[in-house]
Formats: sequence, C-alpha cells, structure tokens
Amino acid sequence: MGLLTNNGPPSWHSAKPETKEAASKAAEYCKDQGTSIERLALYFSTNEPRIQTTLVGCQTTAELKKNIDVLRNGISQDEKLILATIREKYFNENHTWEGIGEDKYWTKVKKEMDKASQLYWKMQNATTATTPYN
Repeated sequence: MGLLTNNGPPSWHSAKPETKEAASKAAEYCKDQGTSIERLALYFSTNEPRIQTTLVGCQTTAELKKNIDVLRNGISQDEKLILATIREKYFNENHTWEGIGEDKYWTKVKKEMDKASQLYWKMQNATTATTPYN
C-alpha cells in the first residue's frame, strides 16, 4: 500500500505515524546509498520465511521489469548490508499496522449489517402483510 516506496503511502494509510516516519527515513537512506526501498522490501518479503504472501503493484512496465529482476537475481551484497542497516536503524521496533483502523472497519460493518437486517425485516413484514393466508 505504498508504505515502503519512495513516494510513501497515501494519506489514508492506516500505519501509525511513527511507522510512516520510519519508512520515509529508510527510503531516504536507501536513495542516499544508491538503491531503492522498493527493491529491498521486495527482496526481504519474498525471502523471509515468516511472510506467507507478498502483494506487489506495478504502474509501469519498467517497474515490472525491476521487480522481476529482484525476484530472479536477488540483490547485491551491498544492498544486503543496506537492508540490514535499515532494519536495525529504522525498523528495530514492532512497526506493524495490524489493529489500527480495525475498530472503524468493524463499526462500519456492523452499521451496514444492521441496515441489511432492517431491510430484510421490512421485506418480510411487507410479504407477510400481503399473504392471503394470515
């Protein structure tokens, strides 16, 4: 969702502000070192056994080719050192966004379910009221 990109996440991203800041600083560090956070994030996520699924978006053919290169060839030793550095320097704490925004989500789901339930019972009552066998 853009968190680990040079452009950063969209404003609606549910990560904590400190996580967004850490990602931004890590991306800047990568640029200063001559690589991109996208390359390192893709490499890490596809080589970390604890990560079961990785979703990748590409806006251009060039981005797709860069991603395929990482998947086929990995990253250089220098980039592995940069990855280790950013993990230690910027992501040494638990920077997840699980649980953030979930309350809002479930509140909205409950509201929509309540509306659907009310509509269902209105329809049931309307059907029952017009049935000649009552």
